[in-house]
This record gives sequence, C-alpha cells and structure tokens, in this order.
Amino acid sequence: MAAQLVVAFLAAPAAATPTSGPADVEPQIKAEFLERFTHFIDWPQGGDAGPFVIAVVGPNPFGGALDRLARDRTIKGRRVVVRYLAGPAEVGGQHVLFITRELRGALKEILARTRDRPVLTVGDTDGFARAGVLINFYLERGAVRFEINAGEAKRSGLRVSPKLLRLGRIVTTEDRR
Repeated sequence: MAAQLVVAFLAAPAAATPTSGPADVEPQIKAEFLERFTHFIDWPQGGDAGPFVIAVVGPNPFGGALDRLARDRTIKGRRVVVRYLAGPAEVGGQHVLFITRELRGALKEILARTRDRPVLTVGDTDGFARAGVLINFYLERGAVRFEINAGEAKRSGLRVSPKLLRLGRIVTTEDRR
C-alpha cells in the first residue's frame, strides 16, 4: 500500500499542472498534497480522539478545495475540520497549518507558536522552508513540487517517512543571527 501511495503522490503533479487547465487547478493540487502528506507523517500519540484539524492562517488560497476534502475524507481515522484563521494570535491546536504568503511579515511569530510542537506547517512562498516552515510548495516547469525542512520536522516531534523525504527537495534553516 505504501508503494501505491508513493506512485499516487508522484502522479498528482504530472496529471494536472497549473498550465494544463483552469486557473483553479493549482489550489486543488495543493489541497490534495496537504491531505497526502498526512499519509507519510505520524503525529505523537496524545489520546486526542477529536477531529483532525487543518488550518489556514491568512486569506484562503484554496477556494472550496479544502472544505470539499474535509467533507469527503478522514485523516488518520478522524473526521477533518478546516479552520480559517485571521492572524498569528489564533494559531494553536492544529495538526496542519498552511501559512499564506500574505502573512510573510508575521512568519516569525507564527513559527514561534508552532516551534517544537507536532504541527505540520506548510506554505507556498519562496524562502518559507529556509525560514523554518516544514514543507513549502514551489513551481517547477509548471508543476507543483515541494521542499522539506527535515531538521525542523524532526525538531517538531513529527515522524516523517523517508519516502516523503525522498520525494521532496531537502532544505535547511537559514542562520539569521
């Protein structure tokens, strides 16, 4: 089954790219990736039987794609809840946190709220992974790809499958002293 997930993961960017269809294809691909990442990541056991929470901090770049995903699927055997957060003060209690490019100026504050916690932070802005976001999307030849800050992922307490690490481009946190 894991091999099938890797094949499916690899096929997604090739099957639909932002240049191959309507303008809303890229947000759908990114929403799908968010869900697929969870197949390759283990969160620490916490006894919480509540919903699996995906949050977006900043303006919603996904249209209705995340809401449809939450309605149609479960993650880790739990129902999915999507929350839309206005700013850094609302960050906390999510399993996956997508940080929009509009909150670039608040990135340090957001990462301070998630650092050393089992929160999968994801973005799609140049430099986010090097700044400490765990996974960051980028476009390459019209296809959605991703980079992973493996050091920050390990520090978060999340267990990231080596298969996912092989699929992404590995980056390290920039020293900003």
